[in-house]
Amino acid sequence: MKSHADIFLHVSHAFEGDLERRRNLYRSHLHYFTPDDTVVDIGCGDGIWLELLRDAGIRGVGVDQDPAKRSICKSKGLDVLDAANFDMIGNALTAFHLVEHLEPMQVIELLSNWRWNKILIITPNIEHPSVHGTFWKDISHVRPYPSCVLVEILKEVGMNSVEATTQADGWDVVVYGERSRK
Repeated sequence: MKSHADIFLHVSHAFEGDLERRRNLYRSHLHYFTPDDTVVDIGCGDGIWLELLRDAGIRGVGVDQDPAKRSICKSKGLDVLDAANFDMIGNALTAFHLVEHLEPMQVIELLSNWRWNKILIITPNIEHPSVHGTFWKDISHVRPYPSCVLVEILKEVGMNSVEATTQADGWDVVVYGERSRK
């Protein structure tokens, strides 16, 4: 019999979407990072983004609580850590389809780490009419985060330059913030 945790992890990953489609969407965000960055990808899942970073010559470190997802990443030769043993490293943070799984104070704590000079967030676009019908299918979703809320949080945690857009025909919100070097 499966454990409650195993059932939860399976159901929470059941609607991730096509691998190649995600790869193509994520590829368009590589321009935010350089080989000088170390990108910490929180909730790295199966490592698609980490592979793209590696192929672009950018160091990426994945963090995930799911041992099956960490195992997939390790089998690809990717650097990945258990969320419970996560040591804040790197200067850039990416969180693709993660913040909607967190309470607001958890999001603020994650994003306010002084080490982050760059933050890239992708989350479902709750303002898209079709997202209303799909958002709660993922039982691990806690709440939606409209782009205006994420923009405001990034400004409050010290990102001087913040931009928001959509991708995937408007289904996703993409918010990027960068701390200007002084």
